[in-house]
Amino acid sequence: MSSQPGSHQNQSSSVSTFLSTLVPVLIIGAVILTVFLIFRPKYKRVYEPRTYLPLLRKYEYTPQPSDTKFGWIKNFRGLNDDHILMHSSLDNYLFLRLFKIMFTICFCGAILTWPILFPINATGGAGNKEFDLLSFSNVAIPQKTNYYYAHAILAWVFVAFVMVVITREIIYFISLRQSVITSVAYSSRLSSKTVMFTNVADEYLKESALRELFTGVSRVWIQPNVKALDKVVGERDKAVTKLEAAENKLVQKFVKNHNKAEKKGKADTSTIDRESGRVEVDHKIRPTHRLGKIPFIGKKVDTIEWARPEITRLNKVISEETDKAHNAEKVPAVFVEFETLELAQAAHRQLAGSSMQKMKGSKLTPKVVGVQPQDIIWGNLSKKNMVTRLLKIATTTFVVLMIIFWAIPVAFVGVISNIKTLETISFLTWISSIPTVILGVITGLLPSIMLAVLMALVPIVLRLLAGLFEPTKSAVELRTQAWYFSFQVVDVFLVTTFSSGAAAVAKQIVDSPGSAPTLLASNLPLASNFYTAYFVVTMVNQAAMLVLNIAPLLFIAFLGKILDSTPRKVYNRYVNLIGLGWGSVYPAYAMLGCIAIAYSMIAPLLLGFASVGFTLLYFAYRYQLLYVIGNDSIDMKGRSYARALQQLTVGVYLLEFCLIGLFAIGVSSDRAALGPLILTIILAVLTITYHVIMSKTLGPIVDGTEMMPGSEDGNRNHSTTALTDFTEEGKPSTNSARDTSPTLGGSEDSPKKTGIKGKLQHFFFSSRFAAKWLTVRKELASHFNEPSRPYTNEELEFAFVPPSLANEQQLVWIARDDFGLSSQEVAGCKEHDVPATDEEATLDEKAKVQWSQERIREAPIFEEKVPY
Repeated sequence: MSSQPGSHQNQSSSVSTFLSTLVPVLIIGAVILTVFLIFRPKYKRVYEPRTYLPLLRKYEYTPQPSDTKFGWIKNFRGLNDDHILMHSSLDNYLFLRLFKIMFTICFCGAILTWPILFPINATGGAGNKEFDLLSFSNVAIPQKTNYYYAHAILAWVFVAFVMVVITREIIYFISLRQSVITSVAYSSRLSSKTVMFTNVADEYLKESALRELFTGVSRVWIQPNVKALDKVVGERDKAVTKLEAAENKLVQKFVKNHNKAEKKGKADTSTIDRESGRVEVDHKIRPTHRLGKIPFIGKKVDTIEWARPEITRLNKVISEETDKAHNAEKVPAVFVEFETLELAQAAHRQLAGSSMQKMKGSKLTPKVVGVQPQDIIWGNLSKKNMVTRLLKIATTTFVVLMIIFWAIPVAFVGVISNIKTLETISFLTWISSIPTVILGVITGLLPSIMLAVLMALVPIVLRLLAGLFEPTKSAVELRTQAWYFSFQVVDVFLVTTFSSGAAAVAKQIVDSPGSAPTLLASNLPLASNFYTAYFVVTMVNQAAMLVLNIAPLLFIAFLGKILDSTPRKVYNRYVNLIGLGWGSVYPAYAMLGCIAIAYSMIAPLLLGFASVGFTLLYFAYRYQLLYVIGNDSIDMKGRSYARALQQLTVGVYLLEFCLIGLFAIGVSSDRAALGPLILTIILAVLTITYHVIMSKTLGPIVDGTEMMPGSEDGNRNHSTTALTDFTEEGKPSTNSARDTSPTLGGSEDSPKKTGIKGKLQHFFFSSRFAAKWLTVRKELASHFNEPSRPYTNEELEFAFVPPSLANEQQLVWIARDDFGLSSQEVAGCKEHDVPATDEEATLDEKAKVQWSQERIREAPIFEEKVPY
């Protein structure tokens, strides 16, 4: 790194840029936190719905916060992360755990690097200032090339630590997931014993053929092609929705006009026959719409008078199409329920093995074990294997092109982050006249916000593309996670890093184009200033916004009162809890972890900011998962967590390759850099080798195609014995802990390891202790030990069939008025065999929908979720 006088290194504005970013972000964060503290007691539905919402099952409750103003803080501190596993879901628990893992990596990395690398970098002799003084860029060539040994040796220690942590977590995840899926509560569900097969040949679209192929088959669902039926049902459902909206609009307008007329002492244009109770509504207030798909074109009709007979007509067509569907061609996908969880997993492994695949070819592909009906994308099951492959190729190609072209605006963001260094170019000298404070905001806060906005649009597109061919919603999330992380690596890290580096040495490249590669590589460490600001903006701002819960606050407190004009909308707004989109949240935070790891040896100061940032995000999400977020997120069974751990290894490779490049530049100036270069190359080779072995060994277990060695017998014991052996008081009996899986092994009776040796054993062999929650904790035993309720014949019959075959028509729910119009409209609907009701919802004087929130289960549209 050149130490020439007057070079951009001597003009570093890293501290001013950082402060210009930090100050407004802290101010905004403080304002948001203040708003949260003020609004929290008033809007409990926004900030603590899990503490009281009666739709949650008893074991999903979070303890009621204290009635004192800040008593909830004491309760929040008193709840540990196990509470999320016990009362929320495995996915929610593991997502929160990811922040703890990334904090551990960054914090331990800071403890390891700061005492050694700060003094070495500070005395490197390149003449940098401010934050750049503490980075790799301050080590001069060739005067201090021998300093590189410190970076190389520390890289060995840090990389080994990171890989051990990742391996340990994957083993921990496997053991914990295995404990959950073999518990009585899970193994008794229908979904746990059901396997979805795709690409099924015609010869296997028969129940007899499947029973011959597998052992212990309990039930088989073979799907008919219902495209035509889906279309008609969709039209019927749209008509019902339009009718419900029109009925409520009519009643609300009538009430408003009548009350307004009474206040003014005028006669209402609508009339009410007091004797018969018949209400004659002025035709001017009756809702209308135009037929046809083009807005403002088509015949104008009375919505209610059109919708009722239209629904009757469509129901007749649905009945005809349902009869045809039973004789239609079969979809190349089947669902097979087995007698036990072990038999289902054995069947999945039976066809997942390479030898069976070669023997059977593509006649039967085991896609998902433990599939849930609500997870299935039914429209994609009817697509032929060739169509699915072409869609996969086409969408992947589109994503690659999208990554390439998205790099253009992202590169512009990177240039802005180093815009001050462009002032030496003749036509950009005006940059020097910009005030320091404004320039700091432009180079720090602005590019961070721009990059966040650019990346926010990406997962929306990726999720839509994955939904074109994946058979399940969980598969869509995994595909989105893989694509989005690739997006993050290329556009957030590589493009931003190189564009920042290019901006930093733009003048030298213009003067000497041949030196571009060397100049770019040598100035890459300076890009860490952008990521310092990015970490601050992303983590502080996101943590504050997560706590504020701005979207639900706006809708429940303000917009919902305007938009929710029907009882159904009001009901759904109240009872439905928000969830997390795993395919988009994991890559964003995994990439932040990768950036911290990649810059750990180049700019170790970043590890400190990353540690603070992950801590803030941890507490923000911890609050959300304890009090706000529900369990309606797509059930990934922890697979997104396992993939995120694997994605963290990308940060290790980026670290090694960046060091190799920087050391290679040093070799061109001084042979003393050859030693660190060789050491790092050996480290990279060993990392790749270890990663390949780890993936080959643990990958199939993570994917569910294999079980941990010796675990099958243990699983059987675990699912049938261990969790049922409790005393009446709810405490585990003396034999219960010993009955757990031999693979998992932990028990309350075993003496707890203490001292350094015990802590090391617990760290590296945590899988032995993963089952303790499910075997010795009274809280967990209370529901993990409870089998799923018995299913009705109807629930079993329609469990794995397209929803359109169930032919369930939505009830028209109208808010009741005091004049009898709603009852009159209900009767009119029933005359056309359209089910309707005006119970459990009323209109107030302002014609706003009111309903009893304490009587959720009495609501006409309430449905108990089937625990599939």
